[in-house]
Amino acid sequence: MKKLVLVSLILAATALISCNKGKINYKYSDPVYKTTQAYSVSQLDAYYGKRKAYITHKNKLFKEEYLRSDARHQSTLIELSKNYIYTTLKDTVFPIWYDTRWDYNGTTQHPRHGDIACGYFVTTCLRDIGFKIERARLAQQASSNIIKSLCGSNMHIIGHNNLKGLEEYMLSKKDGIYIIGLDNHVGFIVKEGNTLHAVHSNGISGSLEVVKEPMLKCKLIQKSKAYYIGDLMANTKVFKAWIKNEKIPTLT
Repeated sequence: MKKLVLVSLILAATALISCNKGKINYKYSDPVYKTTQAYSVSQLDAYYGKRKAYITHKNKLFKEEYLRSDARHQSTLIELSKNYIYTTLKDTVFPIWYDTRWDYNGTTQHPRHGDIACGYFVTTCLRDIGFKIERARLAQQASSNIIKSLCGSNMHIIGHNNLKGLEEYMLSKKDGIYIIGLDNHVGFIVKEGNTLHAVHSNGISGSLEVVKEPMLKCKLIQKSKAYYIGDLMANTKVFKAWIKNEKIPTLT
């Protein structure tokens, strides 16, 4: 009996080591992540709710000013809305979602509670920043359709697993939020100066969760045969829709 218990303990320890082998422990310096890292589920939900309420308030102010402005100032407001959404996504929305578990069928709307698939991560973040999209329907589309729906014609395709070409292309672009489609995956690329990060719900062994990692070190990007890159910030039409609270159709 003692031998049986000992063998069971050894097998359990071996399984635990096997599960943790290759596990990547990401450390994030984002202030919002540091602030909320130790929050309970209810505390995080309350915090996120307040942030979303503030985004709604800002959206309302943009709309009110837009409707009483001439065409020239409306163009200025659209550019200001791009800056606001870029900053809010990378500094507030994304960090709150870090560590949320990935699952192929995950659909949670609660950061770090439940599971979320890659497409749902993209559409949930964009819905929560105020874009009037069909969260579930859009999440279930091919990555190219997600990009077309949100980025319009601003999509660039790089084939043959040309990682160097992807890096050169991204470094040639302006700072912003980009949507990247891979062979069987979709996520965001955040460009800030010469720094490129992939932010995505990572369904590959080692870190089955929402992560921010250097773009070139992302295993899913390294393995993909093709890259579909959508420039969200270049699609003035979708930001005009954000300001005016207009629905953004899902392209299929």
